[in-house]
Amino acid sequence: MGPLKGSGRRTTGKEMGALSRWIHNLSLRQSFMLYMFLSILLGILAVVLLFSFFENMRQEVIYNYVDSYSSLLGFSHTRLYLADGRVIPFTAYESLCLQISAWGMALVIPLATVLCVVAAGFLFYRRRLQPGLQALSEAAGRIARNDLDFSLQYGRKDELGRPCASFESMRAALWENNAALWRTMEERRRFLRVFAHDLRTPLTVLRGYLELLMEGQGPASDVLATMDTHLSRMEAYVSGMSALRRLEDAAPVISPVDPADLRGEMRSAAQLLCNKAGLSLLFTYGKMAPLPLDRGLFLQIYDNLLSNALRYAKGCVYISLEQRENCLCLSVANDGPDFTEEQLRLATQPYYTGQDDGSHLGLGLYICQQLALAQGGFLSLDNSPQGACVTLAIPLTERETVP
Repeated sequence: MGPLKGSGRRTTGKEMGALSRWIHNLSLRQSFMLYMFLSILLGILAVVLLFSFFENMRQEVIYNYVDSYSSLLGFSHTRLYLADGRVIPFTAYESLCLQISAWGMALVIPLATVLCVVAAGFLFYRRRLQPGLQALSEAAGRIARNDLDFSLQYGRKDELGRPCASFESMRAALWENNAALWRTMEERRRFLRVFAHDLRTPLTVLRGYLELLMEGQGPASDVLATMDTHLSRMEAYVSGMSALRRLEDAAPVISPVDPADLRGEMRSAAQLLCNKAGLSLLFTYGKMAPLPLDRGLFLQIYDNLLSNALRYAKGCVYISLEQRENCLCLSVANDGPDFTEEQLRLATQPYYTGQDDGSHLGLGLYICQQLALAQGGFLSLDNSPQGACVTLAIPLTERETVP
């Protein structure tokens, strides 16, 4: 008996939970109809009880003088008329009770109707409309104050739930946009700090050597050569800043690319540069379908990665190109030094040069990363069996294409 009773209680609990969820997820129209239906039921119950109350009040007065209605001819608020012709006056209290009873039975239906409608509307507003409207109003106020560090939670799937969900989506989008804008501003400030710092050294050197020339000290050819080196360095910094500015306008233009043609162009360029540098090349590739790709941006990334690999390679450069599901993967490795832990963390940061001799600005991998992100892809660094390796992955999902 115990298990059966327990099972019955669990079933009842589940049914009540299902009923509660059903009521919770009703639309506003359905909820209003439910509130009106329940208030009408309560109103009918109240009318029945009040009618019974007023009828009993009237009968108590009348039955003080007669035993049954058969001996009653009629009555007013002040007198009782019997069938045998007698007229009995009511006391003031009895007359008041009859008047209250008559007025009560006359007014109970309209009053109950009005009260039911008012009560249903009040409860419907307080329980269904006010929470959503208040949440939307508070969210709009916080967004107007540029306070986006909150979450709009309504919890219902009715007509107010949809605008609340749209408001939450808008807030999240504004939060992401503001965060992205803040990161961009911070990055620009950091660029300017680094740029100003790095320009200070060649300017100082140029000023010092200019003073030596003006004073007639030192061999002029050596001074001019040094000045030329630092002027070239300043030009490289300015070119690097221009490249960073152009990154903001880098928008991919997708068009169908023939994989065989792309591989041929990549391999011939790599072979030419490797031969010139006295290095060997290992170029591998997999089977690929026609590629929806921005050819120019992809080859720009490839040229930068190849240039880095040639700079550090000792004897061989390894290039792998393959299509993995809906992604184009390019790996460029070399048998030079492995990436250090610091380089793995910071090599894609702007102006990171690590232990470099200062002849490079440290923008190559950063530019590659930004161009990859502009195409919806990413850049990753690791140490493979062949050596330091940089991998580019670009999704090949169908986007807006140019025929």
